[in-house]
Amino acid sequence: MMFKSASMNIFAFSPVAIVAAMLTACGGGSGNGNAPTSPDKPTTAISLFAGAVDGNGYIDGKADVARFGQINGIALDQAGNLYVADDGNHVIRKISAAGDVTTLAGTAGQIGLDDGDGAVARFNNLRGLTLGTGNNLYVADFSVRKISSTGKVSTLDGSGPPAQWNGQGPTFGTPYRAQSVAADIAGNVFATYTGYPNTVVQKIPATGPVSNFAGSPNNSSSTDGTGTAARLSNDGYLAADSSGNIYLADTYNRNLRKITAAGVVSTIAGSMSVTNQVDGQGLAAGFAAPAYLTVDTAGVVYMVDQNLIRRISASGATTTLAGKIGSSDVQLGALPGAVGTPAGIAVSADGNLYVASRNAILKIKLP
Repeated sequence: MMFKSASMNIFAFSPVAIVAAMLTACGGGSGNGNAPTSPDKPTTAISLFAGAVDGNGYIDGKADVARFGQINGIALDQAGNLYVADDGNHVIRKISAAGDVTTLAGTAGQIGLDDGDGAVARFNNLRGLTLGTGNNLYVADFSVRKISSTGKVSTLDGSGPPAQWNGQGPTFGTPYRAQSVAADIAGNVFATYTGYPNTVVQKIPATGPVSNFAGSPNNSSSTDGTGTAARLSNDGYLAADSSGNIYLADTYNRNLRKITAAGVVSTIAGSMSVTNQVDGQGLAAGFAAPAYLTVDTAGVVYMVDQNLIRRISASGATTTLAGKIGSSDVQLGALPGAVGTPAGIAVSADGNLYVASRNAILKIKLP
């Protein structure tokens, strides 16, 4: 079945949407866990898991009656709970393994950057969402915000753009803000930021000073190397694997980068010289606007690429799993189907993908 496009929420501006438009003219999420129980127990490859395509709104309850605003990031924990950065409503939502949707933090319709418990907290510009150690969530929201399992919200010290980036910081209204987050097994949090000066991956350790982990401010390119000798574009998206590696969907460079725990940056797949969305090995593959991504326990990366879901093996082989080039429709059923314009992705340990698209969560049973 086909669904028409939903109108965009006025708060849901996204650099990826801008890049996608440019690339046509020219997506915390991560987390490995057990699969939530889908309310409709799908037998098809692509099914509707929660919310309603084109059903913008705010309703807690069972997954099939729940409604979401613009979603910008999802994450999955080991117990099978799925978390949603609902930017359209400015809240963090939780979908239990039994399919019950609740609001974990924030109050629908209330905007701000206030820390606090549960409904007292305020969010303003939710972007990438990821799960870290201790079942803590981290979300990009101007700076990086931490949400405990009980809904307590705090802001990580030093998690805004540092002073060398024109001193903008995580101030309301600044053009520079946190774009994506990832957390490694050691408890470190990593972030990317929007805006041309922010061409780095920033490391926010559990203890100690914040540092530029990879890339160099104001130096945009696609050079591999170690630490600040590497060159990245701005507006990248992050995910971590179970071995402590960080993966970067380098949006403007149209490639996938891998950063080891020692800060060594290498290009896994994609190249600026390949101008269309073609499958292939390593640099022979082509991406349009790589964005939200997740990594499974075998080191396979699943990545949003405009209207497609791409699969990149541990050896760098890129294939297209789902979606139709240039189509913003959602088509359930057999692969490849259509997945709209995804803005979040997570993979479970038993081989299911969860994709946020058009105010809904889709479930893809992997081959």
